[in-house]
Amino acid sequence: HSDSSGHSDSSGHSDSSGHSDSSGHSDSSGHSDSSGHSDSGSSGDSSSSGTGGFAGTTSGGQALDSDGDGICDLCPIQLADYFSTGSYTVVVEFSNLTFYGPNSSSSNLTEPFNKVQVSFEVVQDEMAQFTNTYQAGQFFDGVIASEVVQYTVSGIDILDSTGSALEIGATEAAQLALLPDPEHALQNIMYDTPAGWGQSLAWGIETGTLVSDDDLSELECKKDADGAYETHPEYTGTQATETRYCNQKLWGINNITSTYRVSVQTSPSYELTTSAGVPVVFSQPKVLYYTVPEETAYGDDAGKKIRLEYRSQNLDGIPGYVYDTATGEELGQFVHDWQPTYRYISRFNLPDGSTLVDSTDDSVTYKTKARNGEEWLSDEPNCTGASPCAIGTMTYNGKRSMLVKNSKMKNLGPGGPDYIGVEPTTLINNGEPSVVHEEVVYDPTP
Repeated sequence: HSDSSGHSDSSGHSDSSGHSDSSGHSDSSGHSDSSGHSDSGSSGDSSSSGTGGFAGTTSGGQALDSDGDGICDLCPIQLADYFSTGSYTVVVEFSNLTFYGPNSSSSNLTEPFNKVQVSFEVVQDEMAQFTNTYQAGQFFDGVIASEVVQYTVSGIDILDSTGSALEIGATEAAQLALLPDPEHALQNIMYDTPAGWGQSLAWGIETGTLVSDDDLSELECKKDADGAYETHPEYTGTQATETRYCNQKLWGINNITSTYRVSVQTSPSYELTTSAGVPVVFSQPKVLYYTVPEETAYGDDAGKKIRLEYRSQNLDGIPGYVYDTATGEELGQFVHDWQPTYRYISRFNLPDGSTLVDSTDDSVTYKTKARNGEEWLSDEPNCTGASPCAIGTMTYNGKRSMLVKNSKMKNLGPGGPDYIGVEPTTLINNGEPSVVHEEVVYDPTP
């Protein structure tokens, strides 16, 4: 207990009145004066100072550690008694401090360090409170569990949470059927997505990214250290604590391997089926290999194994180069700025009957046959004798004015002003070709 001068004893406790002496030494609550210095010595006179503003030290100036955990027992601090408003930086120095985190182990501890610097700002209470105003329709990530929409696949239909199939209404479908180009007609019709940006209706509408029920838990929103979700202007009260899922978790580290989207398109879609109603399955693009013959005509490609890709009616992958038809210059295999006069020329053509090997099973092979081709005409350098030049010698009797004007052309198809009517029910050869490759395969003559 302190004497009449206000000096404290070796315990550092002030007298029962709690009044500090003229030096501003702390009272019985352990709070320091405006200078932030507390009594830590036995004399407690005006020249004594404590441990940088924190009470709770021994008479020798050492921080108290009653529980032996290596952390000093700091008394409660009222920041308003120590700091005025403004910005501060606190630097605390240690000796070979090692940081332990929630997942620390002997193999992943940080390197020892000896200094920690913390910057903070002190403001009045009214400055630490603020109000946000949100616009209706403004995007905020997060959907609570009770508002999650579930879609179910049922045969060829997609059902929403009410069990109704997603489809275009009969009235709308009839109107779209009358449009020759729905996408063009609707390109300026816009709607707002939940993410807050505009989307044209020309192509159609679609859901956001969907996941399976088993993967939904992977999308739960992040919580803070107190187990609370981020403040959401729409979810208050009990909804603030309801399980919430965030779209942004799709792009982080997760165990989701498949996602889905459901779309409803304005243009019609078709399914090709057999006569028995079984959907026709289209084969995927197929990778094939071709070994170029060891012949001089193939140049540097002779003997090489070429990777080709068969897609529908096209067989791509034959090496070639870009040729400028205006200058006759070969520009190499790739160019950065494509021009109207450029053509891509294959370095060789596959002869009919060439063998292609399936990349997935080399016991499966295919034979080739040219479907079409092209012929190149070269300039004749000698325009005399048996090969006279035709350039400048041809005469033409026709004139541009002899061509039929567009205004005279007739649209004979359905919907046109000159529609010729429905297809006849009686067709020559039952509608099949009567002439194939200049050969008459059906003669309707009686």
